Amino acid sequence: ECLSQSTMLSPVEVLAFVGVAAEVVLISFHCIALVSSCFVLYGPTRKYVDGEANLLPEVSIVKPLLGVDAELEKNLESFFLLEYPLEKFEILFCVKDELDPAVGLVRQLQLKHPKISSRLFIGGCNVGVNPKVNNLMQAVKCVQSPWLWISDCNLFAPPETLSHMVEAIAPDIGLVHQAPFCLRGTDLGCQVTQMFFGTAHTRFYLFANSLRIPCVNGMSTLIRMAALKNVGGLSAFASYVAEDFYMADAIVKAHWRVSLCDLPALQNPGHLSLTLFAKRMARWIRLRFVIATITTLLEPFSECILLGCVFALSANIIWHVSFALTFAIHIVFWMTADFILLHQIGGLAVDLTRFPGFLVPWLCREMMAFPVWMYAISDRHITWGGHRYKLLFNGHGLHVD
Repeated sequence: ECLSQSTMLSPVEVLAFVGVAAEVVLISFHCIALVSSCFVLYGPTRKYVDGEANLLPEVSIVKPLLGVDAELEKNLESFFLLEYPLEKFEILFCVKDELDPAVGLVRQLQLKHPKISSRLFIGGCNVGVNPKVNNLMQAVKCVQSPWLWISDCNLFAPPETLSHMVEAIAPDIGLVHQAPFCLRGTDLGCQVTQMFFGTAHTRFYLFANSLRIPCVNGMSTLIRMAALKNVGGLSAFASYVAEDFYMADAIVKAHWRVSLCDLPALQNPGHLSLTLFAKRMARWIRLRFVIATITTLLEPFSECILLGCVFALSANIIWHVSFALTFAIHIVFWMTADFILLHQIGGLAVDLTRFPGFLVPWLCREMMAFPVWMYAISDRHITWGGHRYKLLFNGHGLHVD
């Protein structure tokens, strides 16, 4: 009886083993993401010989617009410069208000690139609470192509982007998506944004997709029109605020597969403050909270600093090792893995001379993670597209302006 009592674990020791297990799980996330990045990112650009280009599918690119920023002209023009047969793609711009300054910019680009088929749709259609879906509906109703590429206005597309997305198509593929990334700007807010998308977000994105767990961000999605019609069309998701999640989920449940393009979606926001970055992250956390509540509540324990503290304390309880040493080893491993992954998603060879420019944005992002999460879960209201919404736990939203 004395022996059995001595071998029983106390509640504190049980929690300590859970802390160690959490560290092992997150380390495996890092390793799988790093290995996956070596195989799924930046494949060669295919060169089409005579006659092969005729076999490429026609694609309608729809761009929802709202206002103008410093990089919008460069971002939109990059889609006019795609290296894809001119007769095989069109660009459909969508603006809610005729007085939107984006209207004049689009018309200038249309005059500058007359050989590219493009149209401007103004007004949208009010089919639900989601402003992005409402803005796109007028254009989507006119699409005749078998593929629809929904692409956010802040994305910059290298010339080979569409060719790479089409390469990911197979007969059973209903949706092709891109891992979001961000071009490095001069503002700290832009650099922290790049750090988030190049490390924490990419880690889970590549991990999920390597295990064939549907994980789709709606910034850039190439959708088979037959699959979209099969699940009720785009308007079927207008009542959801996170339309990308529910649309991808419906397509998978309709027995289509989703595929990850080897090129990331390059956000090019220009100027971005830390405050705007924090508000954007808070909006996403609130969306995740109403979609996957338990997972979102556990999210802080997947972040470097809090998990490092838990792991170091757990190791001290179980093996009586130094808290400071364990925490330092954890930080060094995490930072090194993130440094490598950032280079991988950026298509760059690892270069230690970039480490000084990596360190400050990385520390800022990691130190902001828990405060932003705390701020986010304290409320279920978000501001999006100039409107305010209350998020409901069924994924729907209420317009509360």
